[in-house]
Amino acid sequence: MNDLTVSTLQDQITKVRESCASLNDFVEKFVKASGLNGNDIINVPLLFGSQEKTTVVVDGFQLNHDQLRIFNKVMSKLRSSQNDPFHIFVSGAAGTGKTLLLKALRNEIRSMLNEDACMVTTHTFAGAKSIDGATIHSTFSIPVSKPNSSPYQTPQKKNNFMENKMKKLKIVLIDGINFVDAQLFQAIDQKLRAIINTQKPFGGVSIVVFGDLFQMSPINGNPIWKDPSVKNLWNVMQLEELTRNERVSDPDEILMFDVLRSGGNILTQAVVENLKQACAMRGDSVNDVIQELQNLRNQYPDKRFAVLCNTNAIVDKINEQFLQQLGNKKTLYAKDAVKNLRGPTSIYNQTGKSEKMNLEICIGSQVMLTTNYHPYTYGAIGKVMECNEEIITVKFPTGTAQLVRCGWYQRANGWRQFPLALAEAFTFSNCQETMVDGVIVVGEIDKKSVYAVLSRAKSLKLCRFSQIDALDNFAKRDLEPEKEEMRRMNKQIN
Repeated sequence: MNDLTVSTLQDQITKVRESCASLNDFVEKFVKASGLNGNDIINVPLLFGSQEKTTVVVDGFQLNHDQLRIFNKVMSKLRSSQNDPFHIFVSGAAGTGKTLLLKALRNEIRSMLNEDACMVTTHTFAGAKSIDGATIHSTFSIPVSKPNSSPYQTPQKKNNFMENKMKKLKIVLIDGINFVDAQLFQAIDQKLRAIINTQKPFGGVSIVVFGDLFQMSPINGNPIWKDPSVKNLWNVMQLEELTRNERVSDPDEILMFDVLRSGGNILTQAVVENLKQACAMRGDSVNDVIQELQNLRNQYPDKRFAVLCNTNAIVDKINEQFLQQLGNKKTLYAKDAVKNLRGPTSIYNQTGKSEKMNLEICIGSQVMLTTNYHPYTYGAIGKVMECNEEIITVKFPTGTAQLVRCGWYQRANGWRQFPLALAEAFTFSNCQETMVDGVIVVGEIDKKSVYAVLSRAKSLKLCRFSQIDALDNFAKRDLEPEKEEMRRMNKQIN
């Protein structure tokens, strides 16, 4: 410092001023390009860090190598693509951890940017609950269309709150993309383009979709990848595949599940013959189904089972009959009901269905969590051990929880009720968030649903069919269009 001259000091001050001016210019440009506000928090590692993660844990599960590869790829693209959106389709069989990967990305992006930077959504109400999101129709304020209705048109009336929120978006994560029809997919694109005021696909927002072309398709409407009207949107998607089944441990059963998902007719016929020998049950009445379920539980007391049906009427009959057999049924009426809400509040903050405000239950009932209840997640299945007006004790596979009432809302209605639903039986369409050791399939089942329904079980050996002949036509399915589309997407990678 003794050798510092006045001219040297002036030079250093000038350099500092120039550096500050350049940095200030960079900040102004960055804020303008990113859509951030002055009070928004900027996480420096997201901007300048490039180190890939070697360990990621979500919901108590650690991402495997397959999941981690895609996780790091998405995060790397997000860091380097502030003005260059990307579009990815994460494909994988049941049990490969697509939803787990989505949750890991959601947590990481929101922690590094902010809550509004990452939106998560899916087609079904149950699916939305499992990812702490909302349905696509609710998220984007898109009315539910009827079959054969005209395409969605962006309304002239603006929703300023929703638009301001979406202008902060950097990425949208969509689960269960195989359930989304082409018309709804196009509506998402139109909505984002209109709000962000650009003609770039999806308004210039990055999109990552998760699903499986070999599983159930939209109930109404055309699959996205088949519809020429949205081919330009689907074709921007880059394929990433998850291949490791984390749900099934037996190598032979993993192979059988793979054949059921996408195998050729000869292999599929061989698996079907195996299932017809091992999975048939006597009778197909509700009493027969309940007896078979009790036999399985007696034979495998440490395993969990569920009945999967093709109609709500059968589901209700099975659940009701089980309650009668267990005895001492108790009806827990909703508490603190109100009818003047204008949306969620600090008390009534869980989306629910007002027609299911009251809960019928008894000791020994198999139940499912209808919200995330730390450390347990939506869809967890357990058994009621104790029950009163204030607390229900449920034994889950990983521990026992004492549950209290949560606040629910639907439109203007609010109420407090336990976050539980009877879980002896589910419909085919509402079972996708369910995971048990074995299932009993009741009623007729279409070709596309067989794999999706059986994949709710960890073991095919623990599955039963009330109408085993329903599998006869399964081996004759035509999967060539799906396979050709996957081949096309794989060629894009190479």
